Amino acid sequence: MIGKQEEIEVSNYLKKHKINRYEVYEELHDHLLTSYENVLTNAPQTDIKMHIKQEVQSSFGGVSAMKKFVCQKRNLAHVVYRKKLLSYFTSFFNGPMLILSTSLLVLIYVSLTSLDQVKVYALAMTLAVVAVLFPLIIAFYGYLSFRINCQKQGKAYSSSIKNQMIINLSLLLTSFFHLFNTLNIVFNLDEVTIPQWSLLLISIFTALYLLLSFSYVRLVRNEFEFKPFTR
Repeated sequence: MIGKQEEIEVSNYLKKHKINRYEVYEELHDHLLTSYENVLTNAPQTDIKMHIKQEVQSSFGGVSAMKKFVCQKRNLAHVVYRKKLLSYFTSFFNGPMLILSTSLLVLIYVSLTSLDQVKVYALAMTLAVVAVLFPLIIAFYGYLSFRINCQKQGKAYSSSIKNQMIINLSLLLTSFFHLFNTLNIVFNLDEVTIPQWSLLLISIFTALYLLLSFSYVRLVRNEFEFKPFTR
């Protein structure tokens, strides 16, 4: 039977090799303990430290290969959640959601055309700032919440691959924000009279930016881990 000492040995081994992300830590921790429990059935005197080294070698091909396995998990998570963000975003252009997206575009365009021309850029920039800050605040709250819950539960890790990949995607929003700043030049928003085509383009860009922000919020709400699984 697996005791507390064996769990500590496995945990120390994983921490020694910097396996400190929630998903891979739990997977490898369970794998090593389960394999050790199976070995004890036929060889009760098996040393846990020796078993860990042998199991890592036989299952992964050594420590380096095990770390490569961790990198593969991280790369896969990046692809998965990038696709999910894209899926949430494109869902705004299908079925009934298309009506909502179009209504948002019309609302922004009407608002811009009804404003004093010099206030157009201010409104557009305000919407852009909201589109950036709101998702970032949610993601940062989730990051702190997960970290605090890990500490409360005495976990050997404080972060998650899934959460990190989702937070990394928030950089996409900040990249678009920098692009948004170029609208002052591209769409001539510093002119006294702004052409209608400029108002239309900035309305489209602002609507798409807000929809991307909404998509990110949905991704965080549906996928983000706010606390680790409790055994």
